[in-house]
Amino acid sequence: MHHEAWEGGCHCGAIGWTYRTALAPSQWPVRSCQFSFCRRHAARCTSDPAGTAGFSVADRDALRRYRFGLRMAEFPVCRGYGVYIGASASGPGGGFATLNLDALKTPVEGIPTSTPTFYDAEDREGRFRRRKQRWPPVVKPLRASVRPSSIHFGGRCPGSALRRRAFLAGRVLRDGASLLRMSEYPGQRQLQRSVLR
Repeated sequence: MHHEAWEGGCHCGAIGWTYRTALAPSQWPVRSCQFSFCRRHAARCTSDPAGTAGFSVADRDALRRYRFGLRMAEFPVCRGYGVYIGASASGPGGGFATLNLDALKTPVEGIPTSTPTFYDAEDREGRFRRRKQRWPPVVKPLRASVRPSSIHFGGRCPGSALRRRAFLAGRVLRDGASLLRMSEYPGQRQLQRSVLR
């Protein structure tokens, strides 16, 4: 079965994706997630579990990785233009992704109208199960090395960028070969980085 390749990315080309699917655009399932992050980006996402997804990073300084809610997925956003290109999640068996159709490099005709979707009632197990069933496997994950300033978390966290990153005291975030540990000490907040051996 022939899988056609579709390209998407941010406005400046710093981050992007390649989506391969045998489905014609008129058959793509299109969803508009109603989480506030997705609504404010007016995102329309699609996925085909029989297809594949791959990400590319031309400029690592422009890559911002964002997490919110249950923090089970990573949302790559262009630092320069604020374009949200999709989301990826990993677990047993590998990674999976959903792709924002508004990041397509060229307009595509025949894409169905998006369906509003609500995931508030899902727990972690249910969310992982749904993504594994609906999202295509990631064959090329985001591999740009992560700088501390590129890690952002959603939620109530006022103040400077460092305070926003450090409010999760003692939390650990794995990313590729790096381990980022947020620690909080009296009178200061410190972001420590160590490399996994």
